[in-house]
Amino acid sequence: MSRRSIHPLAAAPLRALLQQKAVGGETFTQCGLRDELCAHPELSDFGLQTLRYYVRGQVARYEQLGWVERVGKVGARRVLYQATPAFPADSDQDDSDTTGEGDGHAHGELDLRLEQDCEALREQMEASDHRLQAFREIAAKYPNARSDVAPLFDQEKAQARALSEKLRAYAEVRQRLAQAGGDK
Repeated sequence: MSRRSIHPLAAAPLRALLQQKAVGGETFTQCGLRDELCAHPELSDFGLQTLRYYVRGQVARYEQLGWVERVGKVGARRVLYQATPAFPADSDQDDSDTTGEGDGHAHGELDLRLEQDCEALREQMEASDHRLQAFREIAAKYPNARSDVAPLFDQEKAQARALSEKLRAYAEVRQRLAQAGGDK
């Protein structure tokens, strides 16, 4: 299942988890939230990676809204978060317009979505790199198959270039948004 179809199913359980943590003053990590979401039967069709990316995107969004904050680290890389007093108590509240920032909020929301799209593009590029490496290994291991592998390699290389250009375009838009946000 895609990441786009996860939001309607995972939004309420994630918000409920965060509300529990806000009431209890508990700290949490993104991985911990992901693991707790895995326990929900309606989310069992989604893989751990999809849930991880969803949680990461939502936590980043809530951090922008001031609903969660970084309070430390666990180990070398895991960020420890805590819900702030600004976290809404009503789980039905729509978080799309709670800051009252108007255009700035729209830019932040667009930037967050572009960031998520960039992450998906990076994943595709990584998969493409793995396929290219596999084609190289096959060609090296089986020299007689080079003529059959070469067109596949060239096709994959062209796709990797297209993904790279698309990622650059996304980065340019994000840079423009950052500059526009700084001009205010």
